[in-house]
Amino acid sequence: MKLCSIEKCERPFLAKGFCLPHYKKFKRHGDPLGGRISYDSCSVEECKNNIIAKGLCHKHYQRDKNGLNLTDKTVVEMDAKERIKSNIKLNKLTGCWEWQGATVGNGYGLVTFNYKATRVHRLSYEAFVGEIKDGLYVLHKCDRPICCNPKHLFLGTQKENIHDMMQKSRGRK
Repeated sequence: MKLCSIEKCERPFLAKGFCLPHYKKFKRHGDPLGGRISYDSCSVEECKNNIIAKGLCHKHYQRDKNGLNLTDKTVVEMDAKERIKSNIKLNKLTGCWEWQGATVGNGYGLVTFNYKATRVHRLSYEAFVGEIKDGLYVLHKCDRPICCNPKHLFLGTQKENIHDMMQKSRGRK
């Protein structure tokens, strides 16, 4: 039976001259004894992280491994405008920006932004138009909950929201 090539290791050989634990360390870190080899910074422009494999840092290595573009921003790195624009489909007939991500039961888009779940139309209003003061609602001119086009959104009180709902025949009969 062949043994691991690491000095004083008595485990059976698996691959590349190493036992299973040493082979795993070699595969993961490039060193069968487990220390990460860090030569320089990542080869991706403007990335200063240390190399772990293939000339890439951990983040870019994982993107490469998963077949993703190395320079694309992750959803966490995007600002609100980029996040919204990356997940909409333009309805040419109505001009609505139809949210393609998660929705809640009543049809409103839902997004996690800055580690907080929020309604997409509210995030869109804040990102493209401005602040939403306490007690105000974001209403839709187009009456489509899936829409997050800031041109279709306006602010109103609860009373104005109810009045708008009645005008559009969405209230109780």
